[in-house]
Amino acid sequence: MFGSLLGTLAIYQRAFGLFLLASFCLGAFQASASYYRFAAADAASPAFRPKAISWVMTGGVAAALFGTLLVMGTAELLAPVTFAGSWLAMGGLALANIILLLTLKMPPPATSETETVPARPLAEIASQKRYIVAAATAMISYAVMVLVMTATPVAMLGCGFTYSDSSWVIQWHALAMFVPSFFTGSIIARFGAEKVSAVGMAILMAAGIAALAGIDFANFAMGLILLGLGWNFGFIGGTTMLTSTYTASERNKAQGLNDFLVFGMTALSSLATGKLLAWYGWNAVNYAVFPMAALALALIFWLAIGARRHRLA
Repeated sequence: MFGSLLGTLAIYQRAFGLFLLASFCLGAFQASASYYRFAAADAASPAFRPKAISWVMTGGVAAALFGTLLVMGTAELLAPVTFAGSWLAMGGLALANIILLLTLKMPPPATSETETVPARPLAEIASQKRYIVAAATAMISYAVMVLVMTATPVAMLGCGFTYSDSSWVIQWHALAMFVPSFFTGSIIARFGAEKVSAVGMAILMAAGIAALAGIDFANFAMGLILLGLGWNFGFIGGTTMLTSTYTASERNKAQGLNDFLVFGMTALSSLATGKLLAWYGWNAVNYAVFPMAALALALIFWLAIGARRHRLA
């Protein structure tokens, strides 16, 4: 909420430094919001965890549907200063979020588990095969999604499409990211997080193929829709895998390291997008999808082979 007020003031004063500080505050808010999926998983039974994570992610559906409308409705709210009203509106959303969190009653952690099981060092937790694969899958899912999504509007404008065209594609991409969350948890509960994550990586590759097949509107639209679906399966699958790698006394540091890796990789991917697009073009952005998705697939198979050998031993 403080960041939204800073952002509004920065736009009024045209103060770039203050605007960066406001964006930093907004990033801190987003970082804390990313833990909601873990909070839901911690409060759920092991059998219900995939569905709990998935249902939390469905909040993105509302964001995809109403986020654009909110910006359109508030962009000129404080005219003639464009977008100042949008930043102020974010403060209202943050206030509503605070009120909801204050009314939330989380169940206490199991006393026996937190008191009798000593917490392992973070290095030991992070060295588990399952932790490595879970974190890598989530990292790659997010990095690939951001890499392609960020470049898409610029590439579409370069191919002669309008802002309206690119906005439509991004909106459908956002829906593809979150609408599947209504059933992703059930799919994971039935088939397992590893298989769903592997399918997610395959879908990310399919997104790259669709984008490389041409520069028509249909190529951009299909590529971004598949990109969103692949991200959903990969990210939720990776998060679900991660929840089985730590105890209650270890979850804070295990989850913290995971999100540091995931969103650190995402930030690097976002920074790399502009250079990759400017230096090598739209095709290069999509070619980059394949080695990253292939690496995640290889790690998932490595985990599956290890688990099978363990069962046969």
